[in-house]
Amino acid sequence: MGNPVVKSATFKCSHSGIGLIPSASSEFAVDSDPIVTKAEFESMSGLSTLCTNKPPPAGKTPCTSVIVTAGVSAKLQKAGNGVVLDNGTFVTDSAPTSGTVSVSNNQTKLTTDE
Repeated sequence: MGNPVVKSATFKCSHSGIGLIPSASSEFAVDSDPIVTKAEFESMSGLSTLCTNKPPPAGKTPCTSVIVTAGVSAKLQKAGNGVVLDNGTFVTDSAPTSGTVSVSNNQTKLTTDE
């Protein structure tokens, strides 16, 4: 069971970077806090600012983007796009190995059994 992710949730990469969702349509919201779709989640910015996965050594690159690999609702949709659930899997583009993004969601009113 997962809760749809809202824009005000806290997004943190496994190297301490903090992500922000730049925009999310408010047509589907919980307590005026927009629910986030896969496309909106993957537009996350800011991870690289505090991400500690930086050189040295050479070859290390910080997290700059995230991909949702699991945890998109097939039942709950916004404008035809599946919403992201807080029990999903979120992978970053850091090197030499990819990182993950954890979500501290701010809402528990809306849930799904997916």
